[in-house]
Amino acid sequence: MWDELLRGLAATWRGRLRRYDGSHRLEELDFAWSGDTATCEFAGARWEAGCRVAETAASTALELQITYRVVAGRAQQVAVGAALALGDWAPGDYLVMPAAVYAGNRFVSCKLRYPPLVRDPALRGPAAPTHITDVPRLKVEPGLSRIQLLTRDLSTPAVGVHNPRTRRGLWLLTDQATRLGDSGLEVAEDDARTRVEIGLAAPGMREDRRYTIASMDHPCADRAADWEPGDEVTLRLRVYVFDCPDIPALFDRFVTIRKDLSGPVTLAHMLPFSASWAIQEPKYNAENWSEGPGYYRVGVGSSPYDDWQVGWVGGGMVTHPLLLVGDAQSRARARRNLDYLLGVAQAPSGFFYGIGRWTADGMVWLGDGFSNPGAERWHLVRKSADALYFAYKQLLLVERQTGASAPAAWAAGARRAADAFVRLWERYGQFGQFVDIETGKLVVGNSTSGSTAAGGLAL
Repeated sequence: MWDELLRGLAATWRGRLRRYDGSHRLEELDFAWSGDTATCEFAGARWEAGCRVAETAASTALELQITYRVVAGRAQQVAVGAALALGDWAPGDYLVMPAAVYAGNRFVSCKLRYPPLVRDPALRGPAAPTHITDVPRLKVEPGLSRIQLLTRDLSTPAVGVHNPRTRRGLWLLTDQATRLGDSGLEVAEDDARTRVEIGLAAPGMREDRRYTIASMDHPCADRAADWEPGDEVTLRLRVYVFDCPDIPALFDRFVTIRKDLSGPVTLAHMLPFSASWAIQEPKYNAENWSEGPGYYRVGVGSSPYDDWQVGWVGGGMVTHPLLLVGDAQSRARARRNLDYLLGVAQAPSGFFYGIGRWTADGMVWLGDGFSNPGAERWHLVRKSADALYFAYKQLLLVERQTGASAPAAWAAGARRAADAFVRLWERYGQFGQFVDIETGKLVVGNSTSGSTAAGGLAL
């Protein structure tokens, strides 16, 4: 089936027309090409669909240019596209849509509001199964298993597949948009999970609902196109089929082909870093500095959550550029910030408090549980991982700038944080997602949340 993609596209690709009421699909027509052109009647219009195969420099790639044109009549709310069916498919096959879907996102899913804190005790602890929020995904459970995304949802409009049985890989690239706007990419499995279709549509349509923050329970305002006689649009896609012994090889190929359709990115009217810095440095000193405790806030202090946050663009990280290229005031304040980070803001466990609010009575530590009952002492390990990495970057920077060792209190605080991660790993074999900030005990595991700790430990 894989080599068939390069031998007989007419037998592999199907044209597709869909009519909508808002974002709700009313009807669909799939058709095969017999030759280069197909004609059909759909939604009150007569359509002509041409499929041209263009040569590429790569022997393992073929490019299709599919043009739809209304030759008679009018059609309202119609999206045009094409679909590629893969028959040799199993749930364990690897599916990637860059920056949005990895391993098909086929994990246990929880419907949670933001912040997505796990409430089911069965999903807590070091041995809990990997779980995700209600993101677009191929399902673990029976039923409709489909992912619908717009091209702008991806870092590159592409779909990749690795088949471990045949040790073959596939990449499909397309353009981000047509004259109708951003296109859509869809991956849908049959009920038996033995067949999968990769679909391309213009304009992109997410049917009935769309993903926002932590869930897909949001109405969708996507609209298809209205067509007049003579209207036409061309979709372009390129398919690569290649030997692919493992998943890393799938990504290796992606790195070499990802700009084949888009070409190199040209940035025009870009704000120079120097001009950006001239805005950011005075802004941080005027609005983000908190003189009482002596640290940089993550925001301007308008809510409990934009005061002290250690990682995730928080106060443990923003001081690195201030130390690196800031003026005398910025460097002095950054050093005070390090005093706070590697002293006051560190819990007995060695991890850093994630969120704090400075009050007239001093600091109130809020934790990363967002006041949810039972999660008051939860700490998101990503934040301490970020802080560990940037703490050591800043210690090394200060040593280079001064020619002397960093203050002993800083080195001791950074070592306490590093030791906390070592203890976590030695006890559980992972860094997890949430720990008890006071004891360091793992609360929610099986996550890459703390992956930045590897960089901090290396430093």
